[in-house]
Order: sequence, then C-alpha cells, then structure tokens
Amino acid sequence: MTPPQANDAIAIVGLAALLPQGRNRIALDKVLAGQPALGAATAADSPNSLPPCLLARCADFPKNHQSAAIQAQHSDRALLMARQVARDVLLDAHQSDSAAREAAAPPSAVGPAAGAARHLLPSWADPSRVAVVFSLSKGGIHRAAAVAASLHNTHNTQPAAASRRSQQLPGPPAASATPWPFDYDVASAARAIAAEFGTSGPTYAPASACASGGEVITAARRLLLDHQADLVICGAADASLHPLVLWSYHRLGLLAQPPLARQAAATAQDASDALRCFSGAGDGFAIGEGAAAFLLMRLDDARRRSLPVSAVLRATLSGSMAYDLLAMPDDGRTLARQMQLLLDRAGLAPTQLDLIGVHGTGTRDGDANEARALLNLFGPNALPH
Repeated sequence: MTPPQANDAIAIVGLAALLPQGRNRIALDKVLAGQPALGAATAADSPNSLPPCLLARCADFPKNHQSAAIQAQHSDRALLMARQVARDVLLDAHQSDSAAREAAAPPSAVGPAAGAARHLLPSWADPSRVAVVFSLSKGGIHRAAAVAASLHNTHNTQPAAASRRSQQLPGPPAASATPWPFDYDVASAARAIAAEFGTSGPTYAPASACASGGEVITAARRLLLDHQADLVICGAADASLHPLVLWSYHRLGLLAQPPLARQAAATAQDASDALRCFSGAGDGFAIGEGAAAFLLMRLDDARRRSLPVSAVLRATLSGSMAYDLLAMPDDGRTLARQMQLLLDRAGLAPTQLDLIGVHGTGTRDGDANEARALLNLFGPNALPH
C-alpha cells in the first residue's frame, strides 16, 4: 500500500445534520448508537390508501429549526432542509463566536437576497474562494408536484375557446427573488446556498440517486486538491415522504412492511427490528428524509489557522460500470475491487476499519451482492463487529 500524501488530506472543520433522530452532532451520535427513529406511514403521507410501510420523518421540521424568512421563500421541503444545514455547518465551524454572529444578524433577517448571510462565513474566508457542492437527489419533488397540480388545475379551468398562448403559469410566491417554478431542480440548493452566503467560487450539484451524498464529498475534495477553492460547503438533502415517491417504491416492491401492519401500537424499536437487511428475509427498506452538510478545507490550511478538526478525509473513490441498467455483477468482486482501491489510496488495511457504511436495501439482490463484496475483501472471519 502507498500511503496518501500529507497534502492530500482534507479536514472536516464543520458538520451539521437534520435527521429523524434530531439535529447536528446530537443526531449523529444517536445514529452511531443505533437509536431507531422509524414509524409507520399514515393517511397524511399518502391520501390514496398506500399500503402500510416504514418511514423515518423529521417530525419537528421546519417549525423548530428554520427561520421564518427562509420558510417564506421556499416551500420545497428538501430545499428548506438544505438551507438549514448549510447555515448550521457554518455555525458549527465557529462555535466560539456563533452567539455574537447570531446577535448581529438574527435568523429572521436571512432571505434570498445575495449575500444576506455572508456574515456566517469565517472572517478569514474569501467568498470568491468558497465553493458550494450540494445536491437534491430528487430535484425538489414537493415543489414540482405542487406546480404540476397548479398547472393541471389551470388547464382544467380554462374556457374551452381560450388559446394556449393566453394561458398563464401560476405566479411565484410574493417575496420570491428566483425564477419559478423551474428553479426547483437538483442544483437549486447549491444556487440558493451560494447566493445566500455570497460565495462566488465553483457552485454545482452532482446527482447520482442514492450515491449523491458521497459524490458531493468526492467533488468537494477534488476542488480543494486542485486549488479551485479554499473552503467548500458540501452536502445533500432528500425529502422522499411524498405520495409520488412512496407509491413508486411500493410498486417496485421495495418498501419494508411494519410490524403489526395496521395497528398503531408498534413502537420505534418494533419498527427498527422489522428491518431485516442481510438476514436473508429482508422485504425492503424504510424510506425517510433528512439533510447533512460538511465544511471542508485542506488539512494543512486548517492546522495553520489552528482550527478544530472533527475528522480527516483521507481518500474518496467513485465509479460505475456498463453492465446493466440497475444491477451489477452478482459475485461481489466489482464492489470489493473498488473498496480495496479506496483503502490503498487511504493507506489502510481492511483490519484497521472500525465502521463500514453499506447501502443495505433489504432486498435480495442488493444485500447478497454487498455481502459477497465484504467477504471478498475481508475473508469470512475478519469482518469488523
């Protein structure tokens, strides 16, 4: 193995999360402790009689977190989450003076105006050297669905003789300062965050479905190593608890069924126990929502500024192969090869790992492929516990 070059190391100097378990570092601690946050879908999630399924909701969002001004500007749930964690990650990076900064500009002052929250950037940061890499994997589906419904209603209420040219798109929210409704795509969060914090460095949004969160970290690292930026706000948000998404996954047979399927007595632990990933008896996954963000910079720069470093990013890797529209070879060798290459880049051996994150979809093909990959990498007796 060739150890990574010292100047390839990336420091995580801020982190934030908005999850069903809660918010920021407390929420992340609960995730690592395996604390469940699952429940069963209700009629409010899908008014069209969706069969019972498990889901994980950020129950107190946005009322307990989001500023009133942000809520007024954007009604798409994923975009609201993205903007919240972007704000939180900058506050996390300078805990020592966050109270003073908040007092100088209360949350109600934060809106879509360019640079309205620039004061939250570190004082030493040059906005032209700050990049934003942020993805909404489903492109603002809540807002898109509302627009579609509005357009449908407009069409149905038009007089029969009205020409298509005379039809009007529904107007934007009164205070909106961005194009509407076509601003709600996978890159809308990156654009909104860059505008809000007044950054002018690279701004873009990788979109790779469930891999989007990993892709933004890989892209952010590359911007830093190529010296296209000195600081990167990166993250992803997803709000999949929408009837369109729920019904789509249900039709594919991918949603796990809750215990006591039509009874309200099942607890969060009961629901968590119902997920059977890698058991051979899995019937799908639990769908949810959430957002997370990191503030990244080169490790040498962080040390030179004596900044607290939460973690060091030693290597990233992404890949794809032209094998099948959805599937990969089922022997696990492709995934194992990617994992070994990543470990080689990081200068680590498999036995040095304490935690492995897997997709864990609870599906027959997905679980089997990942299990074979791990066995190929570690051998049958070396998996971490």
